[in-house]
Amino acid sequence: MKARKDENQREDLNKNLNSNKIIKWFKECKSEIKKVIWPDKKQVTNNTIAVIVMVLLSAAFIGILDMGLYWPIRFLLGKF
Repeated sequence: MKARKDENQREDLNKNLNSNKIIKWFKECKSEIKKVIWPDKKQVTNNTIAVIVMVLLSAAFIGILDMGLYWPIRFLLGKF
């Protein structure tokens, strides 16, 4: 009987420790998020435009490279 009581107490203690760890983790997350320096609207807009331009330039470069290599490879393989 006493062993079962000790086991129940250990389980309760483990549950409390786990819930305390979760609460601590959320508090630490909240404090870390407060430290973040978030970009303003102008920075976000400029970065978004830069990303879109780079994606379009990369797509154009790869497309031109693909078309440029298509015909020579097709010629070499004899599949006009």
